[in-house]
Amino acid sequence: MNISISSLFITLCVSLLFILFFSMILTHKKSYRLFRADLLFILAIVICLRMIFPVEFPFTKTIPLPVIMNPIMDFLNFELFSQQFKVVYVLSFIWIIGIVIGCIKWAGNIISTKI
Repeated sequence: MNISISSLFITLCVSLLFILFFSMILTHKKSYRLFRADLLFILAIVICLRMIFPVEFPFTKTIPLPVIMNPIMDFLNFELFSQQFKVVYVLSFIWIIGIVIGCIKWAGNIISTKI
């Protein structure tokens, strides 16, 4: 398992598709007959785990897209104020803070529902 810029991009794309599917299921009342609550629960767990652990697994087949990835890499490697302060570090810090806040909120919701 390794973490790279492409794995973060793939994680964002796959999670976006899962979240759109999850939202579609929840907004259409007719879909309640097709999908059970356990599928929704498993889908929510998969979305959360995928967002928390944005890694490439050894069995992952990566499709090279230099037209998309090269400009993204140029932007992420852009130096903001000094030689060692890049955009990727800022975004990674925001991502980690978001994971921590989301996990705290999620744990708080679970604790409040069990009380």
